[in-house]
Amino acid sequence: MKIYFIPGLGADERMFAHQSEFFEGSACIRWVSPGEAKSLEDYTGKLAEQVDSSSPFVLVGVSMGGMIALELAKVIKPKAVFLISSAKGPQELPWAMGLLKVFPVHRFFSPKILLGIPFFLHWLFGVRSSACKKVFGAMLRDIDDRFVKWAVNSIVHWKKPDLLPISVFQLHGDDDHVISCPKDKEVEKIGNGGHMMVFEQSDTINHWISQKLCLL
Repeated sequence: MKIYFIPGLGADERMFAHQSEFFEGSACIRWVSPGEAKSLEDYTGKLAEQVDSSSPFVLVGVSMGGMIALELAKVIKPKAVFLISSAKGPQELPWAMGLLKVFPVHRFFSPKILLGIPFFLHWLFGVRSSACKKVFGAMLRDIDDRFVKWAVNSIVHWKKPDLLPISVFQLHGDDDHVISCPKDKEVEKIGNGGHMMVFEQSDTINHWISQKLCLL
């Protein structure tokens, strides 16, 4: 079954380096300009054309990519959605997101300033290995400031998605400092898993995805 991976905000196919090697024939959704899109729901229409829905497929999203996967699933009908280090709805997002509705400071600074505080950045995202530090730093340097500002604003105003008539599998690290691990008992957990566990603990992630695919 075809797997379409959707990266987190500011990330790209480099986030899934270990998955692309493991899952033959998989593909990574590329971010495009939001244009006039005002919400995550509007934006998914621009990404849907990257998916061949003529044969069975699943969507695997990390962080913001998981939110996009949930919205995409309302349009292109995957067999299942896999959420990794993500959220099923705004109720699972950090409380700080609510503050950004009132104080939209994200509109006034570039995320690249975080390159100046790598120790904090690595702690926040769970970036531990030298390989992950290299990839993470490269993705951050290539980030599109305008897209990030639009995306953060869209996440802040994200509305709870409709319940989907398909399986939604959710995996979260218990040491995630970006999106805290949900207390929902249905959420499967990885010990010592940070926000970048898709890269740092790729063997465990790949096994989990493979295991769930066997259920479909």
